[in-house]
Amino acid sequence: MVGMRIEVINVGKNKEITVLKVEGYIDSTTAPEIKKNIDDLIETQSYKIIVDLTGVEYISITGWDVFFFRLKKIRDLGGDIVISRMVADIQNIFELMELPLVIESFKSIKNAAAFLLGQKIDEKKEKAVKRKSEGKKAEAKQTAKEAKTPTAERDTPEIEVEKPAYDSKKIFDITNAEILPLLPKDEEKKG
Repeated sequence: MVGMRIEVINVGKNKEITVLKVEGYIDSTTAPEIKKNIDDLIETQSYKIIVDLTGVEYISITGWDVFFFRLKKIRDLGGDIVISRMVADIQNIFELMELPLVIESFKSIKNAAAFLLGQKIDEKKEKAVKRKSEGKKAEAKQTAKEAKTPTAERDTPEIEVEKPAYDSKKIFDITNAEILPLLPKDEEKKG
């Protein structure tokens, strides 16, 4: 499939929820179209949005960003964006990136809509999905941690490192004119 296709569907008793049904892939070339759709919804005061990713095969970091940059604004306006019906590969990336900490996801549009309306969700389906994904997330975190740490380092005891005489974090939060007084006296002479 080339590019992306978006279908906008209003659902709910009073059509108060908007579903963006997305197909294709979401990357830097297609993300602006989703951004435009979400911005149009904000302009029309449609603040309850479900992004249906059933037909999405790939999402780049730019693709994910388009949802998150609009999320705060929509939440400030009393709405929310939720994700629905991700395919397994997209769901795995979503969980590895720990995105469930930021944005809700659901296996069905019905449960996503119920969440947005503050109604009861089919807990059996969602709990089974959450339990399965939590186990995968913990396993993936451990595997990623082990992959980043060379074998020799895993068995090496921790060594205490002497802290510098100045607060390096503070230096980056201030202007250049304020850096000089923070440096140790030896460093002042060099600068």
